[in-house]
Amino acid sequence: MENRLREALKGGRFAITVEVVPASRDRALEESLGPALTLAGALADEPRVAGLSVTDRVRSDDDHDPVRVAAALARASGIVPVVHLSGKDREPDQLALSLGALAEAGLDNILCVTGDRLKAVPADRPVRYVDSVDAVRLTRWLLPSALIGAGVSPFKYTEEESLNQYFKMAKKHAAGADFVVTQIGWDMRKLAELIRYRRERGLDQPVMANLMLLPAGVARRIHKGGVPGVVVTDDLLALVEFEAQAPDKGRAARLGRLALQIVGAQRLGYAGVQLSGLATAEDVRRALDLAGEWSSRLPTADEWRLAWDELMRLPTGGAARLDPPPGYFLFDAGARAGAAEAPPAHLRRRYMALRAAHGAIFHRASPVFRLLRPMARRVPAGSRLASWLERLERLIKEPLVGCQMCGHCRLPETFYVCPETCPKGLANGPCGGSSGNICEAGERECIHSVLYRLAKAAGRLDALERALVAPVPEPRGGSSWLNYFAGRSPDAAQEADGRRLPHPAPPPERIGQVK
Repeated sequence: MENRLREALKGGRFAITVEVVPASRDRALEESLGPALTLAGALADEPRVAGLSVTDRVRSDDDHDPVRVAAALARASGIVPVVHLSGKDREPDQLALSLGALAEAGLDNILCVTGDRLKAVPADRPVRYVDSVDAVRLTRWLLPSALIGAGVSPFKYTEEESLNQYFKMAKKHAAGADFVVTQIGWDMRKLAELIRYRRERGLDQPVMANLMLLPAGVARRIHKGGVPGVVVTDDLLALVEFEAQAPDKGRAARLGRLALQIVGAQRLGYAGVQLSGLATAEDVRRALDLAGEWSSRLPTADEWRLAWDELMRLPTGGAARLDPPPGYFLFDAGARAGAAEAPPAHLRRRYMALRAAHGAIFHRASPVFRLLRPMARRVPAGSRLASWLERLERLIKEPLVGCQMCGHCRLPETFYVCPETCPKGLANGPCGGSSGNICEAGERECIHSVLYRLAKAAGRLDALERALVAPVPEPRGGSSWLNYFAGRSPDAAQEADGRRLPHPAPPPERIGQVK
């Protein structure tokens, strides 16, 4: 099979992939694959397309296995697709099984993502997510020659969300990601911001922009929050609904917008694009033909920008605003309304107190640690003393930090904000599903926004970019104090296998105007 994507990214050619969303298992795989197989076969002889990109449980929680779908599409086209592997409701061993199936099928283009929230949360068991940073590390370890991609969302409009996304992106590269793909979005200023950030940070791996055809029905669903972390503003919705009144229901307008975005992404320095929402080869070819026409007509960046501004003009004559309030932009001094505020005094006091207590008790050079380590090693697992220590730990830590008693505490690396209180259990940074610092799982603040403000107040933003927080090993539960003193914590494992991620770039405070 041809691996066009690998060849394009390696050769510096603009890479174009087309997204395929598997159907729910309510329909048999063979029955549901018909349109996708037709698309794959029709694009096999399209030199401008580097392959298909197969999502993982986007339509429903029970979509067909992306590995099986991708294998069928590869047979139909002779081209290696990109297979998305989501950490949604997965344990690491389940992810490893999927990676094994990919290797067996000869599929080695993999996009590791966290995944959105479950549509139906099970009441009878906890929901686990494999953090995308951990997924990249696992994939690189098990499939060292694979082409590994990771996600990033530049379409965030508060300082906390924006910088957290960029910090986590750097971790993914350090963990082994070869390229990144953005979240869906239409704000070209944010796509430009991401490229500038990467250049200033010395991140030179390829980046692909995820661009979506936007019909009015889809725009309305996203506008209502139907796709976590994806933004369709009031203005963009109004523009798309106006276009839909045309005799062709807005088809020409939305294909033209997508084509102009493709050209804009290429002008900004993106290595390629992932096209979403194109169901037929005819639509794919039409979009690419229009992109070629736009590119010839608009040879300079200024000409492209004028054309984009004209295309995004509202029927009333004003420019469509594509950024929701507060509209934070990292490199625009006039767009800083979403700058992070100082954390409340009680959180700062709690952080300082817990940090001091940890240093006095748990630091390996402290007298307390040297005293307690040999004692902890003599406490039998499951003993009455171990059970008493677990109850004492819960009594202290639950009211202080919302401790979930995972048994392997990582609080020192997360500024004493418990990562287990994240609905997805993410320790290395947020997913892309938040909006305005609010978690996609409900009306609560994303813990990583809280964590960011604490790190900024402490002058330790670099820790959010450089330190890889180890996952909680199995078995979960028990006393983290006892596990730590006995040498069974992820902290000890991290020290042993060098999971601290070196990064030669300057501290993040030097990027743009972040202070």
